[in-house]
Amino acid sequence: MKRIYLFAAMVAALSFTACTEDYTDWAEPQSNAQEDAVEAITASFSGVNADLSKATYADNATVLTLSDVSAGEVTITSLTIGGEEVNFTLEDNAISVSAYDLDLIIRDIYGSRASTARALDVVATGYTIVDDQGIAVSGEATITVTPQSTPAIDEAGYYLLGDFEGNSWSLSSPIWMEEVSEGVYTATVTSTSSQCWYKFYEGSYYSDSDWDIVNQGQMGCETNGDESLNGFIVWCSDAITEYGVQTPVIPGEGDYQITIDVINMTYTVESITPETWYLVGGCIGDGSWGTGSVDNVGVSLYPLAYVADGIISYTGYFTTDGFKLIRDVDSWDYQWGYSDGYVKNDGGSGNLWVDEAGYYTVTLDYKNDVLTIEPYTGTVTEQATMGVSGGFNSWGFEAISNATGSSHLWRYEITTDSDTELKFLTDSSWSTNWGSDTFPSGTGVSNGANIPVAAGSYVVIFNDIDGGYTFVAK
Repeated sequence: MKRIYLFAAMVAALSFTACTEDYTDWAEPQSNAQEDAVEAITASFSGVNADLSKATYADNATVLTLSDVSAGEVTITSLTIGGEEVNFTLEDNAISVSAYDLDLIIRDIYGSRASTARALDVVATGYTIVDDQGIAVSGEATITVTPQSTPAIDEAGYYLLGDFEGNSWSLSSPIWMEEVSEGVYTATVTSTSSQCWYKFYEGSYYSDSDWDIVNQGQMGCETNGDESLNGFIVWCSDAITEYGVQTPVIPGEGDYQITIDVINMTYTVESITPETWYLVGGCIGDGSWGTGSVDNVGVSLYPLAYVADGIISYTGYFTTDGFKLIRDVDSWDYQWGYSDGYVKNDGGSGNLWVDEAGYYTVTLDYKNDVLTIEPYTGTVTEQATMGVSGGFNSWGFEAISNATGSSHLWRYEITTDSDTELKFLTDSSWSTNWGSDTFPSGTGVSNGANIPVAAGSYVVIFNDIDGGYTFVAK
């Protein structure tokens, strides 16, 4: 038995003709087909209308039946619809599909809120056995399907439940989404684990205590555990509560913006926590290429600091010794190197390098995977001292030390039991100080805002050339 996501009603017969080439794909035993030993082979399909608007996702439907086979039994091995290969169930000459599978495929191709019947091209291939010879057969046809009706936009709004900070699947504390345009809703959430499971829900089915009611308005994704962060919304209704929907996953800790478009029935999840990437190599820190621990930050690992959405950078002195970028202090799974250009995640790549020793700015656009290394032409001023001042030390001046291998990079460790603020400054006179409003990374500017710091323990790196700072959690 084979399973197929075939979604339609055949409106014409599907004819097969014999193939005179050597057959190698399906038949057992395999042998060369002899034209004079094989009569014409024909087969046809009769279509059965598939109207998903009247079905639930739990239903199955017969969409095609096989008939009029003139020579031997025809076995179908492959079927494509709209250019995409799909699976099917063939039993007793009938091809059956589930409404769930059919509906996902039609929306995957047309990418819209389904409502009207669609025509799609179908190509079927298979084989038959004649005189112990495998003969390939194929055919083409057009099919149609009426998609599942989608619910109207819920005037009561939409909300989220999941492994979010402040929710933990609690009906008493749902995360309500804000409508930002017609049919588009968004919410900012915090994931505190490497796998944050969640679902969307229609507001009309909200209850603070009854899951049977809530589940009638649940919406999810096509594949359980989907970590792709975008896709089509699969919705539920009171007719299919027991069938349920699949649950998407956010694969990592941090802050995320989740957006749903209930007109096009799509969702997107975007990280709003900046990624941290580190320089490591012969010209970085102690030159040891040391990784594996946060303790290496500021010793053999230099972080790039947040500049703008998706953009991080580092400015400093580079020798001609090689270096690379890695995303995690304890893993080389995510890295940038060189192989006929700058390349990402190529474990066999060579080192990055500069042609002449000097000051350079390394900039990474990690959303679009663009890396640049350019000479720095600004002024470099040596600072004799550097310190921090904030609410944690009653805004007094506390001296900090240079990071290993650099006179412009400074390293500090802080532990605070409550949220606080701080700034970087050269001395207690406050004549030269840097601040900004982003955390855990940012670019400080002269006399800028106080830097917000969340409670916790951190290794702190500050760059007095470009004002970049990064708090790395211990």
